[in-house]
Amino acid sequence: MVLLDDEKQMVLRRLLFPTETLKLEIIATFCKVIYFMFFFLCVSFKNTEHKGVALQSKREVGIIIQNWLRILSVKLGWIHDFDKLVTKYVKLLILSLFSAKYFTLLQILRGHDDEITSLVFSRDGRNFASASGDKTVRIWDAVSRKQIQNCKGHFKKRDNVLEGCLSLVLDVKFSPDGKSIVSGSADNLIRLWDSNSGKLLQTLAGHSNEVWRVEFSPDGQKLVSASYDRTASIWNAKSGERLKQLVGHSGTITNARFSPDGQTIVSCSLDRTIRIWNVESGIQLNILQGHTSPVDDVQYFPDGQTIVSCSNDHTIRLWDVKSVKEIQRLEGCILSPCSITVSLDGIYINNISKRTLPLIGDSSLKSN
Repeated sequence: MVLLDDEKQMVLRRLLFPTETLKLEIIATFCKVIYFMFFFLCVSFKNTEHKGVALQSKREVGIIIQNWLRILSVKLGWIHDFDKLVTKYVKLLILSLFSAKYFTLLQILRGHDDEITSLVFSRDGRNFASASGDKTVRIWDAVSRKQIQNCKGHFKKRDNVLEGCLSLVLDVKFSPDGKSIVSGSADNLIRLWDSNSGKLLQTLAGHSNEVWRVEFSPDGQKLVSASYDRTASIWNAKSGERLKQLVGHSGTITNARFSPDGQTIVSCSLDRTIRIWNVESGIQLNILQGHTSPVDDVQYFPDGQTIVSCSNDHTIRLWDVKSVKEIQRLEGCILSPCSITVSLDGIYINNISKRTLPLIGDSSLKSN
């Protein structure tokens, strides 16, 4: 319900000059919220029979808080934005308290000399790789948490002569079998590495500007790269041959990912669009439009029937692949730049921003 200006003014007058009864209503409501948060904090740090309370879903938490706000609104007047604002920040506080209890810093790993731009685990979880502005890719043992390889070689070449203009590494990914690593960098090149020896296997050239994102196909036979030059490219992972160049975006391509079956690629761009491409032909199949600002990240759901995206417009959107229509929009504490991942069972979406806490959303909302 949208309030008229005079209605908003009436509500504002009630807030600024409340009656004694209304004061009590307001104080009682916020005391309930504070009590609930205090109770949740106490229970979450105890391993007792009440532990289940600390694990109640955010949906239940939202219902409780919204009910209190609606009780208050009987006297105050309904302000939907106020409801959303309080619910959002209470949920954030609950998430931070929950994280403090169940996520503990184990160790700080040092080795890079500059900002870490990308980090990814191998599929078996035994190793992880990191890319950095110090022009290196490093491989770490997840159990011992020690560096086991340092892959160097991100520099510009001319006539096989090494120049002094080094470049930062922007992205890194493991192959499905964990034997290889692919990296993209600001020198416009893609490099393939042996994850066991750290040896440089191949250098792939073709982009005319920085390579922002790289990824293996599900079968490990192909690569896709997204670049600042407004194109994405599909490569043969063994020969290094560029198979297709995907042209159509009018802005930098911020990410490109394979579908679970490896038949299509979804890309997102600063041009505010999401595009779906056929891997075999390189033909653009569809354009998903709706975001009002640059799109930071995009990914397929495990079933390949839904695409999720996040944008500078502070929304996460779910799209149906067949109808090419938006089917759900999630709004809240979504800041940019952001990235998203979908759980393997397709139930949860995790949104991570450089300026906010992770926001975990239930992807089942797409059916509501």
